[in-house]
Amino acid sequence: MSAKTVKITARKIIVDSKTILDDAAVIIKDGSIAEIGPTETLRKVKTDRTINLKNHILHPGFVNAHCHLDLSFLKGRLKQGEPFTGWIKSLVAKRVKATTQEIDNGIKRGIEQLISTGTTSVGDISSTGRSLPVLIRSDMRAVLFHETLGYNPSDANKRFKELRELLESLESSALLKNGVSPHAIYSVSPKLFKSVASHAKRKNLPLAIHMAETTEELEFSKKGTGPFRELLISFGSFAPGRYPETSPVSAVANFHALKNALLIHANHISSADISKIKKADATIVICPNSNRWFKRPISAPVYNLLDKGVPLALGTDSLASNYALDMTAEIREFHKSFPDISLHELFDMATRGGALSLGLEGDTGTLAVKTPFDAVAIKMPENIKTDPIKAIISSRRKIAMVWINGIAKYKKMENMK
Repeated sequence: MSAKTVKITARKIIVDSKTILDDAAVIIKDGSIAEIGPTETLRKVKTDRTINLKNHILHPGFVNAHCHLDLSFLKGRLKQGEPFTGWIKSLVAKRVKATTQEIDNGIKRGIEQLISTGTTSVGDISSTGRSLPVLIRSDMRAVLFHETLGYNPSDANKRFKELRELLESLESSALLKNGVSPHAIYSVSPKLFKSVASHAKRKNLPLAIHMAETTEELEFSKKGTGPFRELLISFGSFAPGRYPETSPVSAVANFHALKNALLIHANHISSADISKIKKADATIVICPNSNRWFKRPISAPVYNLLDKGVPLALGTDSLASNYALDMTAEIREFHKSFPDISLHELFDMATRGGALSLGLEGDTGTLAVKTPFDAVAIKMPENIKTDPIKAIISSRRKIAMVWINGIAKYKKMENMK
């Protein structure tokens, strides 16, 4: 085989949640998987380098479908369990005072935490744009959704012009795609929503929306009353009579923004909403530990969504409303609320499901032939009969290496033996 080839052998290789190989090997050529199969079958394949991980499990890297890396600097600085609109006020107050150095250092630490815990791809939402150069330098696979806000319709043209000019000026890379995020129905006017959605469709840009996260959002969307009205008034942004007068999902559908969208949270949606989501081929990302941080349950109608075939992914949200950026912690927290959903299915949500939600299917989420080698090696537990998926998700797992696009991005020597 040509240059830049690597053979990695492992006790077990998880191709995906349904395919587990014993005593297997993977051949990596120019960052992608060229062959995978039993070690004995691939024994004679010549490569430039061989890595023997005889006491390890190799699995696809996690895909964190929702994060806010530019809020990482706020870790531990906001009150846990605060009412959501109060939390927004506190966040805005602290973000205004933050220096660019603080924000950049937080982004860097956030990316380091993602990789060191086994995440190889991230769906990041940025209101500052500052995570883009840091993500590019990190060589992490990412979809970066550039957020726009503006509830007063008189500001819509200006805000859309700013977003369009930003998108035209942005860097990109082989590993980073840019997208857009009209934040939510309580923070973006219908006019701005429609403009952003139309632009995303014309330019084939990924689109993400915070959706039906709280009951207060539903109240505002349907009646124009409650804490979100008061929040907008306090910011000088409330436009009387401009609330949607329907559910957030229906509102977004009316704005022509639901098609293929990534919907974040979806804690409070109806059966009618689910039908609209399914018809629009939208996906949903659930952030279990962010719900826990706010001291609320995961209220998304998970079983109905699965029954209707709506794709689900998992995310951490930000360190402004979470304890860590560790996808295995999200799986464990989700499983507490839905113990009859198998760990294998949850692993699928955290890998292949995340890739699908970010438009990265075929680029990551599995260890199938021809896909880029985004992978994690963990040391086998002492009880080798343990279900490997359970071992991967355990809080006691020991990560040895993490690769993105075939390049080792993390290595812990004490876990290599």
